[in-house]
Amino acid sequence: MANVDQYGRTHFIFGDGKNCDDFVYVENVVHGHICADRTLSTTEGAKTSGGKAYFITNMESMNMWDFLYLVQEELGHKRPFKIRIPSIVIKPISYLVEWGYKVLYPYGTCQPQRLTPARIKYITLNRTFSCNKAVEELGYKPIVTLMVLNLNPSVLSY
Repeated sequence: MANVDQYGRTHFIFGDGKNCDDFVYVENVVHGHICADRTLSTTEGAKTSGGKAYFITNMESMNMWDFLYLVQEELGHKRPFKIRIPSIVIKPISYLVEWGYKVLYPYGTCQPQRLTPARIKYITLNRTFSCNKAVEELGYKPIVTLMVLNLNPSVLSY
């Protein structure tokens, strides 16, 4: 998200553009910690939940590209169209770029970290997580939803 403003004028979608992600608002992270603290402060809760890991999200998966565009538009970057580049096209290009920088490295060329195969892989994956264990064992329920953020976009502004 730190680079969204820097690349605000670009409007590329890599892959099919249907990949979802679980985003979490900071207040929900804090709330998850409070729920864990309440649970772990009891003897029974410590036995049940002690030492376990939990996913904490807003529990509402969202298309990653839609979320990024919402943030970019709030930063003032409006675009008239979107350009979708299929994975089958962008992955080989990213390998060629990476190879080119390895060949040119001895001559003083530094590799930018923008178009790497790893980055292409991760921005085309679905990354959604189940919070069911946190709901059942910690009593977690998100207190801020993405819908609130959509209705009040000023929350996303600097």
